[in-house]
Amino acid sequence: MAVVLKTGGTTNTSLNGGGEPIIDNTEDSINFFRHNEDVDFLLLGERLISRNETTWLQNFKEGNKIRLSDGILTNIFSKGKRYVFFIKGRLSVNIDVAVFDSINKNDGYLTYSMLGGNDSTVIKSLFTALMLGFMEFAR
Repeated sequence: MAVVLKTGGTTNTSLNGGGEPIIDNTEDSINFFRHNEDVDFLLLGERLISRNETTWLQNFKEGNKIRLSDGILTNIFSKGKRYVFFIKGRLSVNIDVAVFDSINKNDGYLTYSMLGGNDSTVIKSLFTALMLGFMEFAR
């Protein structure tokens, strides 16, 4: 995992903030990236995430639809509760069941208005899914 900072292209291979433990998982890496605007790029495996991509929520709110990317395996597990996971290779992300149902009811697409509210947990899971390549903006 590497991060390129604005300060002349410095590479920080021990991703963490001052006085914080080294980040060792994808979700914490994405959270760090979201909350540290001095970090311009985040490399997750083979996927390079640019700060410009974080304007996704504005694009989504403006009416751009998102959909599942090709090659995503979807698993639903229920043991008293229903869960939805998007899986690609060794990566996975848990998605809100209502979001998954909305995608299925809308020919595979999701719009911001379909969310019905601004639940930060749902927004966070969508951001993670987009950043990891599980979802993408419809062309």
